[in-house]
Amino acid sequence: MVNFKGYVVYTSDNDRSENLIGSLQHLNLEYRKVESLSSRIDQKALEKLHKGSQVYELTVGRDLILGEIGGSYGHQRALASFLLDRGDWALVLEDDAILLDDEFDLYSILRTVPENKPVHINLGDPMRVIKKFDFRSNSELIKLHMPSLLAHAYLINRQAAQIYFGNFIRYGITSVPDWPYPQPFGVQFFLTKNVYFSQKPLSESQFSLTSERSLTKLNSSSQALSMPLSLPLLLKRIKLLRIRGFTLRDIIFHELVLRMRVRRSIVLANVSKKLASVLTLFRDWLTFVGK
Repeated sequence: MVNFKGYVVYTSDNDRSENLIGSLQHLNLEYRKVESLSSRIDQKALEKLHKGSQVYELTVGRDLILGEIGGSYGHQRALASFLLDRGDWALVLEDDAILLDDEFDLYSILRTVPENKPVHINLGDPMRVIKKFDFRSNSELIKLHMPSLLAHAYLINRQAAQIYFGNFIRYGITSVPDWPYPQPFGVQFFLTKNVYFSQKPLSESQFSLTSERSLTKLNSSSQALSMPLSLPLLLKRIKLLRIRGFTLRDIIFHELVLRMRVRRSIVLANVSKKLASVLTLFRDWLTFVGK
């Protein structure tokens, strides 16, 4: 029997987990609460955690903001707790997550997951996901090149957590499941077709990482994986990342292998959409002629 453990990431100055705890009890899931860094903590302490890597400026056109650093540290602590516990899979939730489906079944989600492989499964709202182009995909799970930029609900097994944690030790806060860079080598990413967890809406006066990330534009200057990149700019990126301590394996995987896979999937998806439109027009024409 697969053993699940639950982890709720929260901040002590704004704990919103009351409703979520009831959902976890409904699921009969053993859980623990893990505190992330509060916004009251000194700004220099947060920046020290970030280690000054600023790799997001190379990827999305801006660096991490302090709220993202503090929240990401909570995810790192959740994985550290999971690796110390006796569990096969961790259900990691941010305290503002809302269970949308009372029939949510952890075991059914894992029916088509590859065995003995590092796996990370997003359970919440997808944001800027890059799907792997797959004609045969008909299971509960959608294959991804990378996780959703939102990490308010996900499943992760022990093998994947160990890889993430190793990257955290090597690269710092940028490598945890909350918007990881570089993508952890060897981890397989999935997204559930059903959205099982959403996020609690915030008032206009409250800051939202979701809205902040949705406003970040991915254009050619962002150098994101989904954007075309010239050879000189790519070589410049590789040089900068190498200077900042990234291993050659992780650089090659993220900047060359993964970038090519993402671009191929985007091209195939666009071709597929255009082909579907042509077939629809042809079908409509046959129907019209048949009349």
